[in-house]
Amino acid sequence: MTESKPPDRSIVLCIDDETIGLKLRSKVLELEGYAVLQASSGAEGLELFRKINPDLVVMDQSMPGMSGEEVAEQIRRMNPKTPLILHSASVDVSRESRSLFNAFVPKGENSNLLRQMQHLLSVVGKC
Repeated sequence: MTESKPPDRSIVLCIDDETIGLKLRSKVLELEGYAVLQASSGAEGLELFRKINPDLVVMDQSMPGMSGEEVAEQIRRMNPKTPLILHSASVDVSRESRSLFNAFVPKGENSNLLRQMQHLLSVVGKC
């Protein structure tokens, strides 16, 4: 069973094992009007995805236990239309891995992240 979403706010799931970056990113997104869910691991992110079915997912690539690529593969099986953004400091992500995501935004580029989110949500009709 999926919990209901607020009608006027897009729900964004942020998955990152770096606690400080996760909290800062979440705060920035909340200030922009997004409802933000936080997960500190791929497994936790997948559990939240199953329960809530967010409108968009922003995730890191390098995480212990499960990489962003592995998380993206599972999310694509559950809901292939959910926009996924790879938000990582890793620049050596393969083309094949990047193909699982709708966008790649290097960490530190918050204004670019916000633009990509707005664009992807407008494309799927959530913005």
